[in-house]
Amino acid sequence: MGDFLSEKNIKELVEHNLDQAVDASRIKALIDGNDIPELSGTDYYQGKVRANFTGESLTTPDGRPLRVIIATDQISTHDSVRGAIPFRGQILTGISNDMLAYTETFIPNAQLFAPENSAVVIAENCEPFMFEMVWRTHMCKSSTETSLYYHYVDLGKREFCGHTLPEGLVPNGPLPYMMDTPSTKASGEGEHDISVSPGLLYNEGVVTPAEYGHVLYMTGYAYLHGQERFGQKGIIIPDTKFELGRTREGRIVTIDEVLTPDSSRFWLADDYQDKMARGEAPTSYSKQFGRDVGTPGQPYTDEERFLIGCRYIDTYQKLMGKRFVPDLRPVEQRLIEDIRGGLKQLRQK
Repeated sequence: MGDFLSEKNIKELVEHNLDQAVDASRIKALIDGNDIPELSGTDYYQGKVRANFTGESLTTPDGRPLRVIIATDQISTHDSVRGAIPFRGQILTGISNDMLAYTETFIPNAQLFAPENSAVVIAENCEPFMFEMVWRTHMCKSSTETSLYYHYVDLGKREFCGHTLPEGLVPNGPLPYMMDTPSTKASGEGEHDISVSPGLLYNEGVVTPAEYGHVLYMTGYAYLHGQERFGQKGIIIPDTKFELGRTREGRIVTIDEVLTPDSSRFWLADDYQDKMARGEAPTSYSKQFGRDVGTPGQPYTDEERFLIGCRYIDTYQKLMGKRFVPDLRPVEQRLIEDIRGGLKQLRQK
């Protein structure tokens, strides 16, 4: 595979860095120890994967509000955090940064600072839309209640997000056309996303028809653009999601990762038809392989973390077509240097 890391290299890299994976406790220790004074007194929110910092002190010289984002190495499946996977945050951020640049013609983004090979991003702090735009070209087999598969197979419904579904759809098979299937965003602990029609979003005041049309156009073209790029590498993208918001000027931008193994499914095209003929699941390069390991809802063992870590690096090299370069600086050093360096750069502009 040219200059790619070999399977042996990947295994050694993951094994030697299992105890260096960044989880929420390491972020909290940095904040409690005031190791990054620039974040002192800011509002700190730890999601399942990302740590977010906002506040009045985080602005550019012209008053633009900032959000500091750290992609931890934590992985969440089945609504629970199950462990931290070495380099996962760096891998997802690296893929997303590349795809944000690739799709920027169609869909602008909020990022202002994103150093190479880092899990740190500094973006404009935007007002988020309370829905996600999910696009689908296939009925992916899934146990999640927001999935088309769950509604079609488990519930027997033939209406989904405003689309009438024909009889005869098969698991992981193609849909009649590319479908926009938005879902609401859970607003509190214990709540779940719900797949809905655009009309319901209008009625609830979540988004106007004009705004939805704008989002539909931007994200649809970005999805098609991504399909074209990855299609040239022998990859199918059967579904993907976008999260969007408004800047202080009211521009609609994407505010989260784009076309990554967490926000999208990626299938190998070469054996897709053969796998379908045998009734097997497509070869996957997405978060699904994390869902399939271990017992749902239970923490991963170190062996499971090792297997998933190797798969993420292999996925990065397959999707990006280049060697994975790990950030081997000590955890605290890399976070401190990247956050302080980014804020200093933005405040000098």
